[in-house]
Amino acid sequence: ANSVGTSVGSKALSLKAAILAGSLFELAGGLLVGPLVSATLSHGIIDLSSFASTPNTLVKIMFCSILGSAVSTFGATFYGVPVSATKGVITSMVVLALLTNGPQSLNMQGLGYMGLTFLVSPCAGMLGAYLLNSILIHFIIKAPNPVATAVAYRPLLVGTTITVSMLSLTLSGPLAITPPMLALAASMVVGAATGLAWPMFEDSTQEYPKFPASIALEQVSSDPEKPTVDDTKSHRTTTTTTTTNTTAESSEKSSKANPG
Repeated sequence: ANSVGTSVGSKALSLKAAILAGSLFELAGGLLVGPLVSATLSHGIIDLSSFASTPNTLVKIMFCSILGSAVSTFGATFYGVPVSATKGVITSMVVLALLTNGPQSLNMQGLGYMGLTFLVSPCAGMLGAYLLNSILIHFIIKAPNPVATAVAYRPLLVGTTITVSMLSLTLSGPLAITPPMLALAASMVVGAATGLAWPMFEDSTQEYPKFPASIALEQVSSDPEKPTVDDTKSHRTTTTTTTTNTTAESSEKSSKANPG
């Protein structure tokens, strides 16, 4: 829901396509970067040496943390409440380790890094979303023909997205490349190749609707009470139909009242 919810809400993807794409990439993410996450959870939160004499306790902590996170995630999803399974696992492990073996069982340095990411990541996401939204409004929504402009910019946006995704794999993922500059260059090459090849998969004969930027801005207006272009047309059609029906009824009544 976190990754495809906005795409479905904006009607960029249908619900079926979003489920298929989400399932595919969730599986790919688990296979490609799953070991890195597992390594962090197994060594970055709990000090394993503190459970050297009681390994069964550590196994129980891990099992209960995963089970508890799965139950809470299922319940939150069932009721439509946003949830983070990762935070559920981490907090469960911290609480259970404290209850069973005390503060010395925690890796404070690893927890400090995780706490910092919990603070930095939403702020970085908010800033990135604001900048991207501003760029799209300035270069696409306010263009004379927003739809045609969006189609023209699509290869660039696709290439940039692929480049960022590849960086997560080439910098520290299973496809890690050293030095980092070489990883950056390889990611940019893959992103550029994907962006350049993207038009090959599009229907060049497809015609896109043309409308001025003023209508596009009106459609994304923050005023929910302001009628859109479609609403205005619908209102005019309804008003015309109502007037016609009223005139016909008046004529019929007049004819019955004056049969001669």
